Amino acid sequence: LEVDQFRCQSVVGGGKHSLCISVEGDVLTFGNNLHGQCGVEEDDKPIRPVIVKGLTKIVSGSAGLTHSLVVDSEGRVFGFVNN
Repeated sequence: LEVDQFRCQSVVGGGKHSLCISVEGDVLTFGNNLHGQCGVEEDDKPIRPVIVKGLTKIVSGSAGLTHSLVVDSEGRVFGFVNN
């Protein structure tokens, strides 16, 4: 899946980052990644929109100031934060 083919079903906003969940269950993330809240291995600078690898069948998400959480169709919770 390429970023330009991403069809967003829902958007979640955090402190300085955002997540978009696609109709297919993928996650696109962008913004400040200082604490790893975007779920990608990037430096602490704001990142361009990128698809989080390894996540499939995501149905919902939530985000705070320095973290993000997503839930897949089987009820498993995945979190992104620097700990």
